[in-house]
Amino acid sequence: FNEMLNRATSSKNTCEALPRKRNVPKIVPVSNVTLLPEFGIIKALSTYLSSKQSLEEKGQCHLPPEKACGETHWTIIFMSFAGSDHVEKLLNNINNVASW
Repeated sequence: FNEMLNRATSSKNTCEALPRKRNVPKIVPVSNVTLLPEFGIIKALSTYLSSKQSLEEKGQCHLPPEKACGETHWTIIFMSFAGSDHVEKLLNNINNVASW
């Protein structure tokens, strides 16, 4: 997580060092889903890493084993907003993955 925090912080510093343009249009959401805060991951990771919980209590991110309990297949969950063009994109991507 420290590497992700360092990368996000570096990216934020790079963006903040760029000259600001005037009259930049405000980002307008295309749905009723709230936009995530810019570089919000920095605050989230900082809070997580400074927590007094042990790694065991926090959990740990890792790739799943190639095989577990003799299983050789994966389950993939696709999510999309209903009633939008996202469903069509979702179906196209499912077909792409199915062709693997």
